[in-house]
Amino acid sequence: MAINTIICATKGSKGCKIAEDKAIEIAKENNSKLIFLYVIDTKFMEKARGGGGWAKDDAVSGLKNIGGVIIDIAKEKAIEMGMSPDDVLTEERNGDIASQIKNSAEEHNADLVVIGHPESDAGFLERHLISKEGTESFVKRLKEKIGCEVMIV
Repeated sequence: MAINTIICATKGSKGCKIAEDKAIEIAKENNSKLIFLYVIDTKFMEKARGGGGWAKDDAVSGLKNIGGVIIDIAKEKAIEMGMSPDDVLTEERNGDIASQIKNSAEEHNADLVVIGHPESDAGFLERHLISKEGTESFVKRLKEKIGCEVMIV
């Protein structure tokens, strides 16, 4: 199978950095385009009580700034590891994490999505995507939802 486009969803954590490295390795081996994706999911704020003088827009702006730094660092790492700057893109999206990974994969006609393993990034995938199913079941379900190969590293 030809791998022309890879999406690597990242939030800059330890598990995501492992996924970034693997995505870079695969992209270099296949001369693929690599897109680092950062998703801003504000669902956690819906239950937050007011106070403190902050607004949801301020929080989203802060998360967007953090995300920009995270994906810029990932892009710089890919270039330092020998990828052409033209082959490394970054993308920020707002919304449900799984849905936005799916949307990005569809829009870019991705062949592969790379995500950090929940054991190396405890909490993120379990909280947002895996629920109580095992990793294999999750990968199968996500692959069906996204429509391309999914690799959890």
